[in-house]
Amino acid sequence: MQKMKDILAKNEITPEMITQPLLQALIQNVIIVYKEHIVIVLTDSDIHTNKEVSARRKELMEKELILKGVVHIDRPFRPETLYYKVVMI
Repeated sequence: MQKMKDILAKNEITPEMITQPLLQALIQNVIIVYKEHIVIVLTDSDIHTNKEVSARRKELMEKELILKGVVHIDRPFRPETLYYKVVMI
């Protein structure tokens, strides 16, 4: 979990930290709530499928979070702010 926090906080990123399961969790199990608000769903096993996450979308958005934060994306013409929270099922 500390590695995930470091990656999200941009404190430390190494190639070893970016694993296939991490990428899969971040890419496949993201719920977009609003344009700048997302929920990242981490699973405790491989038994939870993308379809299950989709079906439980509303429930998961309200689930108790284990981490939250803000990422500022500096872009020349349109800087953006992304608010995220992480839940686990």
